[in-house]
Amino acid sequence: MGFPLFKPLEFDGVNDSLFQPFDLLGNAHMEYIRYRGEFADVPIERIKNTFQKYYTPMTDLAVSDFDKEAEIENPDPS
Repeated sequence: MGFPLFKPLEFDGVNDSLFQPFDLLGNAHMEYIRYRGEFADVPIERIKNTFQKYYTPMTDLAVSDFDKEAEIENPDPS
């Protein structure tokens, strides 16, 4: 595994922590384009609907199983 290209997000326990716009090499990394609000929990259905609207080839989102995929990618070491 290589070295991380991103610094950990800084968080002081009070103020919001913002994503870094650049990686450690100075390449553009992420940018906030539109404010979508604040949520008490992840608005998964809203996210899936947005992905299906803008990324139409991703039709398998409706039948995806995040927990199963996580188990496959991170098998129990015991």
